[in-house]
Amino acid sequence: MDPELYAASKVTARTTRKVRFAPKAPPRRAQTLVLPKPEKVEDDFDAVKSEELLRRFKEATTRKAKVEKKGSIQFVPAPEGFLKSLKSNLPPKGAEKLQNSASNDGKYHLHPF
Repeated sequence: MDPELYAASKVTARTTRKVRFAPKAPPRRAQTLVLPKPEKVEDDFDAVKSEELLRRFKEATTRKAKVEKKGSIQFVPAPEGFLKSLKSNLPPKGAEKLQNSASNDGKYHLHPF
C-alpha cells in the first residue's frame, strides 16, 4: 500500500468522523443599516419650553422617595410588681380632665388654619 494514499485516507477519516453532538455555527444575521435621525428644526420657543417642562415633570414623577417601613411593635411581658409601681405613679383618670377644663374657662380653642 502506498504511504501517501494511507496518509490521505487518515486525513479524510478524521474530517468525516461522525460526532454525536456536532457543533453548529450560529446563524448569520442580516445587517440592518442604521440611518441617522433627522434633527428637528425648532423655531417655536413655546414648543421647546413646553417639551422641556413636560420632560422635567416626567422625571420628577418617576423619582419617588423611599418609604421607610416601621418595625412591628413587640410587647414584652413585665413583672407584676413593676406594673403596680408604674400604675401608682400615674395620676388618676379624672384628674387630667379636671385640669383641662379649669384651664379653658369655657373658651374654645381655635386653630390658626
